[in-house]
Amino acid sequence: MLRSQVGSFFRKESLTRGSFCRLFSSAAAASCVNSQELPINPAIEKFEPYARKRFLLTQLVAIVLRTLDSRFLSGISFEESVNCYGMPRSLKLFAVVIELFSSRKMNGQIQCLIGSIVDYCENAGPNLFNLIYALLTYLEAKKVGVERKVSNFLLKALVDKEQFRYARGLFYDMMMWGPAPNVYTYSIMMDLYTSGDRLYLKEANEMLSEMRTKGIQPNAVTYSSYIHGLCRSGEVGSAWEFLTVLCVKGMPCNTYCFNGVIHGFCKTGQLTEALSVFDEMKRQKGLCGVGEMDGVWGLFGDLIKRGHLPDVVLYSRIIDRSVKDLDMDEAFSLYDMMLEERIQPNKFTYSSLINGVCRKGAVPIALELFDEMRSEGVVPDRKVYTSLIAVFCRAKNLKGALQLVREMERRGVLPDAFVYTSLINGFSKMLMMDVALKLMAEMQKLGFQPSVVTYTAVILGYHKSCRSERASEMYRAMLNAGILPDFKASMLFDTSGKEKKR
Repeated sequence: MLRSQVGSFFRKESLTRGSFCRLFSSAAAASCVNSQELPINPAIEKFEPYARKRFLLTQLVAIVLRTLDSRFLSGISFEESVNCYGMPRSLKLFAVVIELFSSRKMNGQIQCLIGSIVDYCENAGPNLFNLIYALLTYLEAKKVGVERKVSNFLLKALVDKEQFRYARGLFYDMMMWGPAPNVYTYSIMMDLYTSGDRLYLKEANEMLSEMRTKGIQPNAVTYSSYIHGLCRSGEVGSAWEFLTVLCVKGMPCNTYCFNGVIHGFCKTGQLTEALSVFDEMKRQKGLCGVGEMDGVWGLFGDLIKRGHLPDVVLYSRIIDRSVKDLDMDEAFSLYDMMLEERIQPNKFTYSSLINGVCRKGAVPIALELFDEMRSEGVVPDRKVYTSLIAVFCRAKNLKGALQLVREMERRGVLPDAFVYTSLINGFSKMLMMDVALKLMAEMQKLGFQPSVVTYTAVILGYHKSCRSERASEMYRAMLNAGILPDFKASMLFDTSGKEKKR
């Protein structure tokens, strides 16, 4: 079937003067080697490597025809022949030898010659004229068994040239007669079904089922082509559902899988969904690296160009992503853009920014944002208070930290275990142990169990205050509570709570 397709192509395009069905006929092809091109002494019985350089390629072919000694052609590439004699005559020269070797079952030598032809076509690019020559070479190679590498190269070249009919013919030929398609073969065909002007999603879906039936695991390239096909057909939601299943099952996927869905949502103005996909891509190990925010900005800009102006929710989500990426410059650029467009930041916006600057220890900026937040009538949440209290404690501004605790209590926002631990740690480092112990009691009264960090802070505080007995009591209380000591505490006391001698 494939040979008839190739023959009809040549007749239709009139690419040759004669019938290519006779290309590999030794009688016809031998005409390219005439008697004048034979060396003076063609009956060479002993191989002499240095002697080969004295002959033209056509003479070497004549020697091989007489001696069946393929070593005279070793190291000679098809590209070298084309440069000397052109494509048609070079192919005929190689065809003479292939036909002769085929009759003598010299399969290894045939594979070398065919490989040289395919390598040339691959390096020369998928020129359609060269490609059909390579297809005819493939047909000849089928007689002695062809490597899958050759088949896959020809298939990909046909797909790149959008030769749908010939690509499918070659694929079905491989399925029927071999070499059997592998995951790379199927990935090439998936690209054919999903990347052209006309989409063949039914065939693409059937191919995935066929791969599973045959025990061939699709790779990330296979899946990304399928997902891009779904998105191109407008089925972005289905593509996202399909990608979600891949992630849940731990199936192979790459950034191209996610990018197809992200851009699909962006084209329809669904930036919230696009950012959800981006967040999932971030959660997948190894899929994101340098320049991640460039991708978000690209989506952002594309949305604006399409007339979909982002709102406070979208701005806040991108700001939060910038903060988590430790890119505060980007976060504040977006914040300034919001203000310029008169979009009022919400609680989530301020919370993300304050949390980010607190992690960097920028107390003045954090307080400025906090004051601005309250002046705009935005009520701070627990996350904002917790971030500020923690940074105040690290800066040894314990008075300010306590004031924030009381303020959040007045607003009906109860402090959690993290807030109390931050305060206890701060006062213990200042050796204000009475206040630290009072806060610890208050913490337990509210139902919060002190952690190993809480106990260790108090133990170290008592130890630095030279109150070893109280430190030992607190150490035993920690053990009685079923909490194992950390490295710092275990360096001071043994398992019974007695202070170690130094």
